[in-house]
Amino acid sequence: MSEKRRLLHAAGLIGAFTLFSRFTGLLRDMVLAALFGATRLADTFNTSFELVNQIRRVLGEGALSSFIVPIFTEHRHADPKEAWRFFNRTVNFMVIACIGISIAGMIYAREVFMAFGGIALVQLQKQGKLAGSEVEHYLALGAEMTAIMFPYVIGIALVALFMGACHALRSFTAPSIGSVMLNLAMIIAGGGALAAGAEMEAAAYWLCWSVLAGALLRLAIMIPPLYQNGWRWQPVLSLRDPQLRKLLGMIGLGMIGMTLSQLNVAISGFFAWYLGEGIKTNITYANRLIQLPMALTATAVATALLPQLTQFLIEGRRRELRDMMSFIKRLEIVFMVPAVVALILLGYPITALVFERRAFTADDTWGTYLALMAYAPGLLPLGWVRLLQPLYYARKDLWTPLYSGAVSVVVNVALNWFFAFHTGLAQIGLGFSNTLASFAGYLVLSYFLKGDLRPQDGETTRIGETFGKSLIGALVACGIGLGGYVGWIYRFGEPAGSLRLALVLLPILVIVSILYFAMIRFLDVPDSARAAEILRRKFRV
Repeated sequence: MSEKRRLLHAAGLIGAFTLFSRFTGLLRDMVLAALFGATRLADTFNTSFELVNQIRRVLGEGALSSFIVPIFTEHRHADPKEAWRFFNRTVNFMVIACIGISIAGMIYAREVFMAFGGIALVQLQKQGKLAGSEVEHYLALGAEMTAIMFPYVIGIALVALFMGACHALRSFTAPSIGSVMLNLAMIIAGGGALAAGAEMEAAAYWLCWSVLAGALLRLAIMIPPLYQNGWRWQPVLSLRDPQLRKLLGMIGLGMIGMTLSQLNVAISGFFAWYLGEGIKTNITYANRLIQLPMALTATAVATALLPQLTQFLIEGRRRELRDMMSFIKRLEIVFMVPAVVALILLGYPITALVFERRAFTADDTWGTYLALMAYAPGLLPLGWVRLLQPLYYARKDLWTPLYSGAVSVVVNVALNWFFAFHTGLAQIGLGFSNTLASFAGYLVLSYFLKGDLRPQDGETTRIGETFGKSLIGALVACGIGLGGYVGWIYRFGEPAGSLRLALVLLPILVIVSILYFAMIRFLDVPDSARAAEILRRKFRV
């Protein structure tokens, strides 16, 4: 099996489970929207939950799981037993370190919550927009929920290490299934709260505890494949281990870079608190919706890519590495361009279908859609960044992703400040700031690629051709879909209720997808046949 086919097979498997994870994530958010709507309580819970979610993105999808792959792989080539000793030392060190971090986070939970948005409540009180008692209530509530969920750090650090070891062993199924566990735990808790008719604040506490349960379930599901491959836990720890010290040095620098790249969501959330009740929730749910197409290619391929890139670099196969990166970028364009266009043109009914029920009103849907339109173009640079980062990690170059993250954050802070306080664009401005910041971060990563890893002239032409033709296909297909939806409303009226909306919208989305792939085949888009094959395989898994 060729490297490309092997990579796509692994990416297809990861993508199928990641896509399922994103679907269950949407179900989770549907439950949250039904429970809380776009209220001050929703803003408070989403801020506290976003804290632990950022930790998951940095550890679970970033530094730990990425950096352990090349070191663990090198150990296994030399001495498998020593590889597991190194792994045990790393696990034991991270448990001790994360217990300390969790205790500190629980003690200073109020200060942490204040830093991520609670301070805006105090400012609103000073401006006379909120009563002092209301401010104190939500600050106390946010601090308590943050304290409950902070031990999630321990579980997710171990999850990240276990994921990295599984990926190095080319075992992708268990880590991919594990990503669903948090969503299922929260769906069960939220669904139970809805069924029991629990008050909103009581339901929020149920959800906090379910976050911890989800981390434990996710950890447990990865133990069997590691055990089958020879892992046995041992109470060993030695900071003199040069490889452990090397890993910790990489993690320290890498986590700064990953934190910077993930900080943009938190920055927008911070400014959203100043713009009024529900804005924070609007941008949170808009951001959730764009994660679904991200799962289709960028997240899945990046996960499967790192072991392959490491192998290429060890063997000095740089031309093949460059060809692989160019191929993956074209493939990402084929999938992401229609997602961007669809979310802009058909985002309102999609948002209504996913979230609009019970406490989540039509006004909340409109506010979320405004943010979604501004976030959607950021899918392209976000996907490219997600694909380029493993290349730098495989080369053990940690500084360039750090520069990229720093530039992105600076641009995002400046634009958020401008749009939040000097325009009336509200959530549109916040989403647009994130999109431009993502482009800035991608440009840094692209600029610092070494000459022999940059696309050559012929490859650049093919990438441009792929983008142009994919955009034409997406505009035609989504334009027809929008026309069909508007025509239905004109003839029969707006669908009332989620079931009727689903019966109208889902067939339209299926037709749009078929039209798009027919268009790109007709336009002879490079790799369009391969993209269609991957999609068919993904939905057969």
